[in-house]
Amino acid sequence: MRKASELYLKRLKNNNTTLEHQEFTSGVSVIESWIVEDPKQDKTALYNLNAKEGDWAVVMKIDNDAVWQDVKNGKYLGLSIEGIFSDKKQEDMSAVEDMTEEEAKILLQEIKDYLENEIKVL
Repeated sequence: MRKASELYLKRLKNNNTTLEHQEFTSGVSVIESWIVEDPKQDKTALYNLNAKEGDWAVVMKIDNDAVWQDVKNGKYLGLSIEGIFSDKKQEDMSAVEDMTEEEAKILLQEIKDYLENEIKVL
């Protein structure tokens, strides 16, 4: 969790938010972030969040009036931070950096084809 939270902040992802893990939105930002060290003494205990040692806690600020109204109306069960944090992705990036130009062209074409197909589905 600590490494994920560090990567999230280092990569300036604090404004990448989705509604219910599906729809990206704007005007929602992570403004506080910490790793729970002592659940009984942590800020999360004030809100009865039952956080465990090592959990990653965040506070989000909603400056998007429409999203805030939907939250108050109970439309959403949650807002989600978005990012890629795993070591696996870091390994994948190393593999990309080691590609030949021809391999990179093939990969880019595969990505382009995939995205074109996904857009057609939408």
